[in-house]
Amino acid sequence: MINITLEESILKLIISYLIIENMSIPYIISTFRGGISDESDKGVIGSYKFSYGLNIHSRDDIATAKQAMVTVFDVNRTTQTGIIQHFVPATDGTTYCFGSTGSVFARSGDGAWNFVYNDENGAIKGAYEWGLNDGTTYLMWATNTKIARKLLQGVDITPDSGTARWTDVEDNWITTLDPADYHTMRQACGSLMIANGNFLAKVDYDGTFNNAALNLRPGHLIKAIEERDDYVILGSYRKDNSEEGHIWSWITTATNWIQKKRIPVKGVNALINTEMLLLQGGADGELFF
Repeated sequence: MINITLEESILKLIISYLIIENMSIPYIISTFRGGISDESDKGVIGSYKFSYGLNIHSRDDIATAKQAMVTVFDVNRTTQTGIIQHFVPATDGTTYCFGSTGSVFARSGDGAWNFVYNDENGAIKGAYEWGLNDGTTYLMWATNTKIARKLLQGVDITPDSGTARWTDVEDNWITTLDPADYHTMRQACGSLMIANGNFLAKVDYDGTFNNAALNLRPGHLIKAIEERDDYVILGSYRKDNSEEGHIWSWITTATNWIQKKRIPVKGVNALINTEMLLLQGGADGELFF
């Protein structure tokens, strides 16, 4: 049995009166996983109201502020107008960002952005980090018909003068890519795989380049690449207006693709290999297992 003194009872009544009088009703939220409620006066457990710019998925289960916007400048020290289409989180601790106008940016671990190179061959259509058997590691990126590469931990960049800062880029390392809208790059089955129209190009561990390691049927253009077990998985779209895409599987020792599956949307945009293979496709971004 709990005994409450008269003084304690009066104190509780006063506190209750002050809370009600000032309309300051306290709430204790132990989780923020419910996000912002879309209703006026209630929501699911863990939801809350009147907030913006918060990161509700912190590993510490606390609400923290999200990162603020930052202005990114291009080669002419004017605001970047292109779209950054490819991100490469490199082993040197920097994330390299490749744009639709040929600009390359480096984002350091503390969030600082720097323009580092301008590829005069135009839009960058794929990028990846790839190490060779001689111990060298390169950043590689593809424009319409060429592959450029930059040695990681190579020549130091100079202070930003408004011109290209990297001086050791081989911007015409490979010049035999087929023109294509997508040159997606992905490591799979021991090689760097590169979408090359209806062909799959690859760079081997020793640096050997093959422009057409695999040939899909004409009219099917590769857009997405993923690795699953010992297979290279490809997602494609068609040049015509047909409402269909396909996924293909290939083992690098085979002379042709092994399996093909039709997807009822206009092309495969992305593949993600988790416990199950996920596919995003079509103009509306539909998801498939």
